[in-house]
Amino acid sequence: MIKKVYVYLFLLFVPLVVYSQEIQAPQNVIPVFSDNPNVIEVDSEIDRLEDEISSQNKKIFQIQKDIDKYNKELEEVGQTKSSLAKEVRELSISLKKAALEVSKVNNDIHKANLRLSLLGDNLSDNFNDTEKLKGTYIKLIQKQNENANQNIYYLLVHESYNFLDFIRKLHQTELLNNKISDTIKLLKLKGNSIKKDQSSVISQKKKLSILEKELDDRKKVIEIITNNQKILLKETENEEGKYQELLKEKIDESTDLYRELYEYESALEFAIDPKTIPKERKGLLSWPAETSRITQSYGCTSFAKRSGIYSKCHHNGVDFGTKYGKILAAADGVIKTTESSYHSRCGYGKWVIIGHSNGLSSLYGHLSKFVVREGQSVKRGEIIGYSGNTGVSIAAHLHFSLFLTTGLKIVPYSNISSRSACRGFNVPVAPSGAELNPICYFPENRYQNKEGCFLD
Repeated sequence: MIKKVYVYLFLLFVPLVVYSQEIQAPQNVIPVFSDNPNVIEVDSEIDRLEDEISSQNKKIFQIQKDIDKYNKELEEVGQTKSSLAKEVRELSISLKKAALEVSKVNNDIHKANLRLSLLGDNLSDNFNDTEKLKGTYIKLIQKQNENANQNIYYLLVHESYNFLDFIRKLHQTELLNNKISDTIKLLKLKGNSIKKDQSSVISQKKKLSILEKELDDRKKVIEIITNNQKILLKETENEEGKYQELLKEKIDESTDLYRELYEYESALEFAIDPKTIPKERKGLLSWPAETSRITQSYGCTSFAKRSGIYSKCHHNGVDFGTKYGKILAAADGVIKTTESSYHSRCGYGKWVIIGHSNGLSSLYGHLSKFVVREGQSVKRGEIIGYSGNTGVSIAAHLHFSLFLTTGLKIVPYSNISSRSACRGFNVPVAPSGAELNPICYFPENRYQNKEGCFLD
């Protein structure tokens, strides 16, 4: 009879007792975290690294402002009439800008190393916390096993057992189970944090490797600009008259070369399959230069009409006014071919062609340096080189052309021209049907309208 009364009271009053009676948690329940004497020291190091990263960001921001100022100066100088003074000033500003870009990359490298240190500290903290959680979990399981050896329902019906002691035991078991559940959740969270930090470390190391390569390339670009200054002053003997003679000679040779190229390409036969031409769409290609400033558009441009350089008043690409700046892949693709040997009066100078999976190929001409190799896969926005003034060019810039891959060919210059200076070099050629207007595929710009693309 007494046992039945206990059972009845248990069923009726347990909820009230559990929530209304103050029951102290057992003293021997192990906390999830124990005190760590090194926490303050670790937090201090993390704060120091974060402050230093913030300081680096401010430095990089200021350097970029100075670089932008030089870019504006170059744009203003570029709009003035061609002269020796203009070209010398352009090279001087380009040299200062290039030095700042080296400084910026150096600061980017320092910041990347700081981020790696910060990630290393985070990983160390997470690993330490995980080990503590594992220890806590093991002790909690051991405690649970000890409790499992006592059958609380047997105690409930045992006449000598106090009912309130049973309630306390029940509550203690509930607390223990909750601790185990919380510890498992924390272990999962720490595991996810470790995976995330490890992935960030891999990404940051890759970024650091790219920055170190860029730093080396930027230094070489400074050497190229410095050498171009020396060559210019040597060829002109620092005289405006001799510079103008050199410029006229270069323009005349350019006119002859473009005429020969046009005649050769006009004779090429090419059957166009309209289905192979990607639909005109803004943003199919990204900007191939650090600056989206277009100095000459596609087709019969104002410059083409005024200068008479291009046969049939046709410019077969888009020119970007970037002075020894980074050149970027306009879309994912594979480097089809490059030309590293060049003559100052032959075609596109140093150039790169990327083949894209959509049936298009993009050409990047007049480079001072390229940093890719044939067969290499590249991603949209990846650095492939630096703009320059190589080949048939009267100022540092990027020439960008777009072709249907099936119509693009690479041929020896000897197939096109008899001039001995260009023998031994190759040049990309394509019939008019295989040539596309890049403006139609770039992000939105002033050369586009609602119907599609137009010429300036």
